[in-house]
Amino acid sequence: MKEVPNLSYIDQLAHENPLLRERLIGIIKDEFPTEVQKYKLENHQSDYFLMSESVHKLKHKFALLGLEKGYHLAADFEDELRAGSKNLQSDFEDVLKVIELFLSKI
Repeated sequence: MKEVPNLSYIDQLAHENPLLRERLIGIIKDEFPTEVQKYKLENHQSDYFLMSESVHKLKHKFALLGLEKGYHLAADFEDELRAGSKNLQSDFEDVLKVIELFLSKI
């Protein structure tokens, strides 16, 4: 079974404060598409270093959305990119799609 994004960690951070909860969700919903678009542009340009920087930023969104395995996958992909390889790219992009779908529903 694949990991499913959730808001548990955000709920913990918000400490039952609905305004903070919504603000955190809003930040993720605002930043995530921009960061994904930047990652895709860097991929198109085959700039592994800049891709690794984008993956670094995105992996923190994975953690905020309760994706522990996804976070570790992103960390491994980040390291891989810095070494000049993209073997984990397909798995990483699968997680991006899952998050995009989740964010479109909340």
